[in-house]
Amino acid sequence: MRPVRFLCGVLGCSLLAASVTGSARALDLDWVLSDRGEGDTLVYEAAVDGSSYMAYRVEATLETSAASAFGAAVRNLVTPTRAPKNQRRTLLQNDGEVFVVHTRIAVPFVSDRDVVVRIESSKPQGGGEATLTWRTVSHPAAPPERGVVRLTKSRGSWTFTPLAPARTRVIYENHTDVGGRVPAWLARSMLRGEAVGQIAELRQSLLDYSSRVGEIDVAGTPREDASAKTP
Repeated sequence: MRPVRFLCGVLGCSLLAASVTGSARALDLDWVLSDRGEGDTLVYEAAVDGSSYMAYRVEATLETSAASAFGAAVRNLVTPTRAPKNQRRTLLQNDGEVFVVHTRIAVPFVSDRDVVVRIESSKPQGGGEATLTWRTVSHPAAPPERGVVRLTKSRGSWTFTPLAPARTRVIYENHTDVGGRVPAWLARSMLRGEAVGQIAELRQSLLDYSSRVGEIDVAGTPREDASAKTP
């Protein structure tokens, strides 16, 4: 059975840290290597003061440019149509560099969850590092709903460091408190699985994008390729 997705990294895809800018990542923790995944993928865990849930960090190398990896991660984080099947995502704000996303998450056997995150982006400049950081916020367009547990403690980041023109080291970090009455052991299994799955989803997003004609915008609608139109 596929694990329930609490955040797509989505989100997801933040309350525990101040807003992060520049190239700094969201989580400054004592990471411990816990596993080695496919290829050169490394999985780390870290305890977070005051939380029953671990933070997770996954590192891997992609055979693509930092700009392409960055674009794929943005699409995965904010595009409504790229939300997992158990999630309903609404893009509340998009100014090209800052996004606010509301996500409703259906969770079997317990109350549904929802979360509002603010995502800040730092695009690669002159072949340098790019980052995406997110944290939970409140937003008047998405007030808490009765019977739905609002996640208020989640933060994370993507970091993209170019190793060559078409080779990038990516680092995904996330810490989420799932709230409510979810056994810690179950939440740990799901959150760890989700963190590891982010790299696979990033690779798939890159494949999906390269197979499409035209650019995919962050609203989830493929833009028409003007050159393909008949005059």
